[in-house]
Amino acid sequence: MEMSPKGHKRTSILFILMFCLVLSKGCDSKAPDAEINLWNKHLVTDDFAGADMFTGDIDNDGKEEFVIIGVMAGLKISWYDHELIDGEDKWTENIIDQAEDSEFLPADHELQDMDGDGDLDVILAGMCTAGTVGLTNELCETSQMLWYENIDNGTTWEKHVIGEMEAIGANYLDVNDMDNDGDLDVAAGTIWLPVEPEEAEVAWFRNKMDEDGSWEKITISAPGSSGIKYANGICISDLDNDGYPDVSVATSKGVEEVGTVYWFKSPGDTGADWQRFQVDPGMETASWSIFAIDVNNDGFNDLAVGRNDSRISSNPGGIIFYINPKNPENGSIWKQYSFIEGDYKMGPSFNFDDIDGDGELDIVNTYTGEMTGDPGNVSWIKFHFDPILGLIQDRRVMIATEHLKAWDVHTIDVLGSSKKGVVVSDFIIGNINWYEKP
Repeated sequence: MEMSPKGHKRTSILFILMFCLVLSKGCDSKAPDAEINLWNKHLVTDDFAGADMFTGDIDNDGKEEFVIIGVMAGLKISWYDHELIDGEDKWTENIIDQAEDSEFLPADHELQDMDGDGDLDVILAGMCTAGTVGLTNELCETSQMLWYENIDNGTTWEKHVIGEMEAIGANYLDVNDMDNDGDLDVAAGTIWLPVEPEEAEVAWFRNKMDEDGSWEKITISAPGSSGIKYANGICISDLDNDGYPDVSVATSKGVEEVGTVYWFKSPGDTGADWQRFQVDPGMETASWSIFAIDVNNDGFNDLAVGRNDSRISSNPGGIIFYINPKNPENGSIWKQYSFIEGDYKMGPSFNFDDIDGDGELDIVNTYTGEMTGDPGNVSWIKFHFDPILGLIQDRRVMIATEHLKAWDVHTIDVLGSSKKGVVVSDFIIGNINWYEKP
């Protein structure tokens, strides 16, 4: 199994405010009995109502830090640095950008070296970057893609506008080389909060910084033409192995309709339109996070998608895999495998990493839970693909059996020792916690 899934993780701003019913077709992987092996929980802060996170070595000190966006009170994007002082953990917040009023709503972001200078920059999708943030997009004037250039090891950040989405509500993004020219480009989709928003837009921005310092916007799916209302997770990957990166999108349509998964075939150098193909015929749930990963080692990337959990649906679990039929543009069926929850519920927020050091990718997952009577949790899942039986859950290990409002989750090496911990944001409550492996 390859060690670098490409795609998009994480929670949507819309998902924070709206939930959908769930039921998905496909084969279910039998749930193993959950193993209880609680990790040591450390509070990073109890004063940041954050959502989406990303981890990486921001200040080039050999350790990993994390960037997080605030989407409730205090709309901002910050990074947290960890130090071990006299045996005590100390976390310091460093603000990258912050709204003085309600004119700025950050959404998804990534950490990538966009200018090739050796340090990690922040790429941010701004749902609203001018005007007034509200429950509709009527007062929002612009929705921009932003690049925060890391200067002096995270002490200074220079803000650049990559481009603007035609539809309001830039949300999920992904970063990869879209045109095979050796530098990183950005793909994004739009979303907004009302049940009937304008139709979503999907676009990518060509990095031309080595030419004239600019970015060129290329439309993949224009608003008003796709029929997609909510473009959630987005992922860049060459799904048909023709040498040109394609784009896949996880979608939903508010509270009244099923979600689905699409992929858009790149036209390559022909200048033709992007072709859209449907991966899932329609699940009775919203689909959110999406990754491209070759789970069956056949040389073709498959798709892994996070779905609404059984707290708000009849979905058998938070994660579904779609196996690439190798000729997906010819209408072939993507075989589906679901992870059954078992003893503890699973949510749609997950990421991949090698948790136990065996050279294989595992999954870290969260479940948000309810304020009373139904605590959230954090777990990691070991799995493999069997050519006869399909996708198999080998283990599910509970990092925390009670973590209320657990949201986004990432592995993090805060000591630079290659010992993987996990960092978890808490929706609404305002906590950020770091779990240390015992």
